[in-house]
Amino acid sequence: MLHRPRPSFGTRAVAALVLTAGIGAAPVSVPAAPPKAALAPIAVATPTRQADDAGRLVFLLEYAGMDYENAVRDGNVVDQAEYGEVLRLLQELARGYGARKDRSVAVATAIAALQKDVERRAPAEQVFAASRKLLPRLIASVGGVPGPADPPNLASGRRLYETDCAPCHGETGAGDGPSSPGMTPPPTAFRGAFLERLAPRQIYNALTHGVPDTAMPSYHGAYDEQQRWDVAFFVPTLRVGFAPKPLPPGVSPSLDELASSSNAELLAYLQKRDAAATPEQVDQLRAGVGV
Repeated sequence: MLHRPRPSFGTRAVAALVLTAGIGAAPVSVPAAPPKAALAPIAVATPTRQADDAGRLVFLLEYAGMDYENAVRDGNVVDQAEYGEVLRLLQELARGYGARKDRSVAVATAIAALQKDVERRAPAEQVFAASRKLLPRLIASVGGVPGPADPPNLASGRRLYETDCAPCHGETGAGDGPSSPGMTPPPTAFRGAFLERLAPRQIYNALTHGVPDTAMPSYHGAYDEQQRWDVAFFVPTLRVGFAPKPLPPGVSPSLDELASSSNAELLAYLQKRDAAATPEQVDQLRAGVGV
């Protein structure tokens, strides 16, 4: 893939954009101050080779935890290729983490327990919950993970998505792009519960590292870090029914919290402040960027 120069945008603030056709909700600024009812804290690493390796380990855990539900249902393997992929990802995670000098016995033990859950074909919700419980412990153990240095530019993310991602994932993220027929496994469809569980950081890591044994390549050499974050923050706006609505007063998750949180986690965060909070208010968090 040819490298595309990054367009020139502002350095610290970017205009908020609503990117779904037919949506006219007003943009909202999201200050980078810690919220009073905080989301789970995420350590952010300085961009170095070690941090990049740490990001890959975190990505392996997140990807395996989410992809497992496509492989096993009711104790039965329904997709052997997906099941084998989850096993390989966890094996790579165990090897990579085990080779680190800063490894923790407790984290290594938890990784091994997760592998056993997958091997015995435990329920998907149990595997997902175990992976999410392990996630902050793994991140803390490896010294943090890369986070966005500047607010994302959703217009840039949309352009890059339409050029390089839509051929496989589809213009609307349904996994039905013109290049998708015959792909095994098929391109990810950014739909339903999968998208609700997907954090921008996981998309960033997929762009950075690629996905083993799939047609998803690494864009590390094609996109700079900011461009990868631009795409990562754009993808959640592909939610079916995306329709930003005003937020409850006092909502101010930081940029790092927005990067590391899924739509489901953001909704839970909003509902702690207002039980009537809706997915459309999460859409407003996704649609509004800048400080």
